[in-house]
Amino acid sequence: MNSTALALFGAALAVCGGTAAQATNFDFSIVYWEGTDSPPSDPAATQTAHFIIDDTTVSTTSDAARFFDVSGQFFGFNGNAIVDLYPDWAFGGLTIIPTPDTGPDYSHMSELAGDAVFSGDVSAPHILTGIYDMTDYEHVLPGTWRVTITEASPAPEPASWAMMVGGFGLVGGALRGRTKATVRFV
Repeated sequence: MNSTALALFGAALAVCGGTAAQATNFDFSIVYWEGTDSPPSDPAATQTAHFIIDDTTVSTTSDAARFFDVSGQFFGFNGNAIVDLYPDWAFGGLTIIPTPDTGPDYSHMSELAGDAVFSGDVSAPHILTGIYDMTDYEHVLPGTWRVTITEASPAPEPASWAMMVGGFGLVGGALRGRTKATVRFV
């Protein structure tokens, strides 16, 4: 293969790959403890939840950005849940509704009031990273809920891997096909 054909193949590979829009995944970690002081050092004195939300899977209600089939660990329940994120005008915060095989379990629902964890409209939320201290919306559990949101590191898509492998192949092919220059001293 000559160098012109390799260059054309590399350009075609670059144009075809990497055109898909990538979702952003957000890692939610929630810790609950009784009291308003800092979290206790004993992990047994806390309850935790951990899940990841893909920001492109949003549907909407009249006052929330809703995410269905969010998989994770929710205060002792492992499985799926519905997660609603509320804007400031709806008192902010979020709601977690576990959804075992029997359907939504409202008896184990967690409603947290506090700052909004996203900006923009509920139909296209921009989730904000940070640490948010919230309270129970109904004040049934008189403690603190610390919500930590970070951007999860995405795994490379197969097209990215294909472009990388193809690029290494092109560079290797170009280097192998080159003729070595000889220098002669007269």
